[in-house]
Amino acid sequence: MTPAQFDHLLTLVGPIISKNNTNYRDSIQAKDRLALTLRFLASGDLMVSLSYQFRIGRSTVSRIIRETCDALRDKLHSIVLAKPSSFKMPGYWE
Repeated sequence: MTPAQFDHLLTLVGPIISKNNTNYRDSIQAKDRLALTLRFLASGDLMVSLSYQFRIGRSTVSRIIRETCDALRDKLHSIVLAKPSSFKMPGYWE
């Protein structure tokens, strides 16, 4: 994936996956959330391994991957999985 493609994907899902900072902690940035999820999807690494690589807790890694995949699905399903204009299976509905 090129940096331009990553940036484009980040503009699509960034507002959905970004979180607010609190008085107690800084949030994990949207670019890091997306990078973590793409690494998981591309490499198939264990979440434990990713938690060490990104220095994030295991349960947090799991939640980030789930939330980011949901955001990717919501934003990209209409683009990537466009509904065909006409669908007719041979032998059915004739």
